[in-house]
Amino acid sequence: MRSDRAVAIAELRAAHRAEIQRADQLVFEGVAGKDVYNPTAPFSIDGTTVLAARVESPALESDSQIVFFDRRKGRAWAALEPRLPLQDPAVARIGNEIVIAGVEVWGDDGALSYKTAFYRGTSLASLRRFAEGPIGMKDIRLAALDDGRILVLTRPQGARGGRGKIGYLVIDALDALDARAIDDAPIIEDQFVDDEWGGANEIVCLDRKHLGVLGHIARFDHRGDRHYYPIAFEIDLAAKRVSPARLLFERADLPIAMREPAKRPDLRDVLFSGGIVRHPDRTATIYVGAGDKVAYAVTVRDPFQ
Repeated sequence: MRSDRAVAIAELRAAHRAEIQRADQLVFEGVAGKDVYNPTAPFSIDGTTVLAARVESPALESDSQIVFFDRRKGRAWAALEPRLPLQDPAVARIGNEIVIAGVEVWGDDGALSYKTAFYRGTSLASLRRFAEGPIGMKDIRLAALDDGRILVLTRPQGARGGRGKIGYLVIDALDALDARAIDDAPIIEDQFVDDEWGGANEIVCLDRKHLGVLGHIARFDHRGDRHYYPIAFEIDLAAKRVSPARLLFERADLPIAMREPAKRPDLRDVLFSGGIVRHPDRTATIYVGAGDKVAYAVTVRDPFQ
């Protein structure tokens, strides 16, 4: 599979025109003193609408949890049980089950190792671990296809993926999801320039032939600060083609009060898009973590229209 051409962040920023229609900070209850960020979009399980987010102490990444929240009266999202000892949740509906992916970390905060772990179930209480990705790989995402198979997007680094590229494979069932298959997935060619990186955050089925991908593209600046931007692109599986990425918005586009909160100064310009809800009026709400500290819901023109 190949992209039409690799596009650098500088070009994406020059071309994009922010069309933010609304931006709200998400408010969470039951996690006092913790940072809550990198949320999924809301989804239905157990007859309730919930979202998942990464929750951790401000100065200790290794105590991260995925916490599920449901919407109570007013604006707040209230914490539920169970909690998973993972980071950066992603959700997919495969058949009658919900699949939750998250990043498992271990080691000291100065030298953490990580891999993606997968849980499946028909309720929060029934979630069980069933698969894991290769050590050192985040941003593995799943989506059910019309023919019953499952698209898997991967994020190899190092010798195959440099700072981080997107790979892909199609499997017949969840039981076929394993680290070796994920590690061997071919890479989408000509998508990112070599000194930048990107990953998938959520896959959206558009029609029988096309899938939309909500993702991110990122770079370091000369000081070593990180810059992350939400992007969207489309995949034509039959033609094995990928459209060029489009930058949706950047932190400077948000209201002034939403530009500053960050866990550390080098993370101030990080936006990590976790999920999307598309609306009938051709808008979409992007659920996004900012600065590894807080979470927002940002409504923009639907990137897949």
